[in-house]
Amino acid sequence: MINLLNGEWYKLGKSRSFLVCCICIVASVCLLYGMLFLVDEVQKGNVENGTAGVFVTVDGQEPLSGQSVFESVTVGEILQNIMVVFVVLISGIFNIIFVVGEYGNGAMKNLAGKGYSRGKIFAAKHMVCMLTTEIMVLLSAILNYALGCIFIGKACLEGAVLKDYVIYVLLISALVVAINSIIAVISEISRSLAVGIVVVVCVAGGISSLLFNALDLLLHNFSVQPSSYWLTNLMEECPVSGFETEIVLRIVISVVVWFGVSFAAGMWHFHKADIK
Repeated sequence: MINLLNGEWYKLGKSRSFLVCCICIVASVCLLYGMLFLVDEVQKGNVENGTAGVFVTVDGQEPLSGQSVFESVTVGEILQNIMVVFVVLISGIFNIIFVVGEYGNGAMKNLAGKGYSRGKIFAAKHMVCMLTTEIMVLLSAILNYALGCIFIGKACLEGAVLKDYVIYVLLISALVVAINSIIAVISEISRSLAVGIVVVVCVAGGISSLLFNALDLLLHNFSVQPSSYWLTNLMEECPVSGFETEIVLRIVISVVVWFGVSFAAGMWHFHKADIK
């Protein structure tokens, strides 16, 4: 198992897609703060409204001078947007490439032919995918907090704010990892880059949430709401402070169930399917 993990980490270190995805996450976070800064300057009256295609209105009217956008948002709220919009999409695309690419270049067939247990091969690949996802989540969280300290100011350094931020990062990272577990397993089952991308688009684009909401309507007579336990819905619902037991419990249950089901399904398929 150690040799398999070392091999996966070696391939990760050689992977250009991992570097590109990390750069994309850094660029996305910086772009978001750049847009917020531009909106802030417009609201303060320092920049003309409409500069760089950014138009700011408040209830249909021009923004009032002197108002700062950074006074109305928290570092946790900004991170929530980063996770929902950027990190799920970018990390999902990486996992597709990292998993499907093993079949396209024959590396998986060569590895299976060396006598390693299929269970260990799948577990090693899956583990590295999840750890890589966690690295991307932490990269975005650390960069976001650093930029938040610069733009929002000393409010980010308060003990209560930092404590809430750490708790939120732990909850949201668990959700992102569980989502990527599903994406990685579907990529392994389909072994198709196109199918994997469609899945990522459906998840990150909100289509999966709409499907679960529709399922709620079909099951309304049974007082069951599957959407309350769907991962992307929980990402949007997860609070950035004032963590209530009910929502935290739903997140924990959903992460454990979805991760467990996806991992078991992937392990079963990897054992049964031919490796070409």
